[in-house]
Amino acid sequence: MSCQNSDMPDLTQQELFLSFCKNTAHSAGAMALEYFRKPLKKERKKDNSVVTEADLAVQKFIESQVAEAYPEHCFFGEELGKSESSGLAEFRWVVDPIDGTTVFSQGLPGWAVSIGLLHRDRPLVGCVYLPVTDEMYSAAHDLPSLWIVDYSGQAVTHVNEVVKDHDPRSFLTLTGSEFHRRFDSNLPGKQRSLGSTAHHLCLVARGIGNISFMRPFVWDIAAAGLILERAGGSLLCWEDEQPYCMEEHMAPGTSRPVIAAVNNVETLRLAKKLIVRKIDK
Repeated sequence: MSCQNSDMPDLTQQELFLSFCKNTAHSAGAMALEYFRKPLKKERKKDNSVVTEADLAVQKFIESQVAEAYPEHCFFGEELGKSESSGLAEFRWVVDPIDGTTVFSQGLPGWAVSIGLLHRDRPLVGCVYLPVTDEMYSAAHDLPSLWIVDYSGQAVTHVNEVVKDHDPRSFLTLTGSEFHRRFDSNLPGKQRSLGSTAHHLCLVARGIGNISFMRPFVWDIAAAGLILERAGGSLLCWEDEQPYCMEEHMAPGTSRPVIAAVNNVETLRLAKKLIVRKIDK
């Protein structure tokens, strides 16, 4: 996910940032649950995606927490545009308050709160919290990925290790809702679209999914991409199989290539033999 080397904050700082990140995501998730499966005010954004009153309220809450704890940091959220000083910030919080707004508004459980912290536009810490199932995925640059089930009670903790299965008959491919419009697929395994890009990446990191296809915005992958990477997986560009470079795609309006979250590059090469890309739009 990175194009260049840079000095990262030390481990103690990373742990402090990550603790704040997880606590904030948990509180934001509890707030989102107050809106879940209840009548919602909804509208369409310019890209025709759905935004609800819950998205806006949760993002405002997260932004207020960041502003109180780290007033010198920048903030970049999916909703309401970006709220930050001009220029390149050393620290930038990147937030998707409800990743999977459509499934959230439909009362389905696969949505998540995603919070990542970038240091000079390189992923430093990140967490993805699924409030309905009370699962927390997290990682830091110098810490392994963790998957905590029953986060409120800290009941079960697993260190993620991605699977290395290359048999396409057993593949679980996780896709966006537009996958069938962009690809013809002959993968003999299963395909699923659960509604949240961040959730998909975490499932690959956890070893359940083999590959996930997406055209991401930075808030989709700022946290989950790091979680995948620290679990031993990769974000690779579809065309050239090179690592996805987040720094090149931070600017608004920047074209996002199709990328794949995979357990390793051989998985992508195998999938490309069985998937034909139709269009790019």
